[in-house]
Amino acid sequence: LKDQRCELMEQFKVEKEEALQALTEQLTSKASLSESSALVKLEAELKSAFEGELAAVKKAGEEAQEAALSQLQSELHLAASSEQSSALSELKAQLIITFSEEKEQA
Repeated sequence: LKDQRCELMEQFKVEKEEALQALTEQLTSKASLSESSALVKLEAELKSAFEGELAAVKKAGEEAQEAALSQLQSELHLAASSEQSSALSELKAQLIITFSEEKEQA
């Protein structure tokens, strides 16, 4: 009876350890799935944030490019106006000289 009792105690101990091991593996597996799910979610959030930042940087770059282009167009327009004004002044001076010479000859 004593041997049978020891045997049952030993068997109970082994079964308890096996059940504990199975439960530990189950919990570890669930934790891994939970961690994996959390990692996937975090990865998606980071990717979304990165894409948002990338879009913002791209938009800022486009806006800066448009502003620079607009500034360049303004500067070119001013330079062209200045050149035209200078050319007109030169032409006016030449016409005055020509008319003065013709007036003197006449």
